[in-house]
Amino acid sequence: YYFGGTATANIAITCGLALISFVVIQVHGFRELGVKGFLEHMTGGLIDGPIGLWLIVPIVFAVEIAGLFIKPAALAIRLFANMVGGHTMMGTLLLFGYMAFSGGLGLLGGGTITLVSTIFTVMISFLEIFVAFLQAFIFMFLTAVFISLMSHEEHELELEEAEDAKAAVAGH
Repeated sequence: YYFGGTATANIAITCGLALISFVVIQVHGFRELGVKGFLEHMTGGLIDGPIGLWLIVPIVFAVEIAGLFIKPAALAIRLFANMVGGHTMMGTLLLFGYMAFSGGLGLLGGGTITLVSTIFTVMISFLEIFVAFLQAFIFMFLTAVFISLMSHEEHELELEEAEDAKAAVAGH
């Protein structure tokens, strides 16, 4: 028996969204960093380091490869679990009235429990709407963060430009 639900209460949908997120992150990483830069990123910048790091680089690389898959998987599971959890709670609240009538509480007892559980279900449904928007925002925000982590920043170039600007001001 299936009670209501959103598209994101289906693990296949959230995995599909995570797959799209994964592809976008990797495409951006290769486009922004190139193959050499991507490999440097995957080794924590140790690829150009001393020869003694031959043991550390494979470990860091393995952890980074695992992270490539774990990040989108965590996004999918978080979104799926929040949606299913809320809908399960709503379904359970709605079943309280049925359980009261089945338990022999009669019209007054069963009716009161049904009314209270229905009111709480309506309140929880408003909370569910908020949670749905919040989870969509978190999914989008974390995907944007993961994409930005694959961007290459030119700190050395900025430092050289700042020093040139200081020299130009001091020279005048």
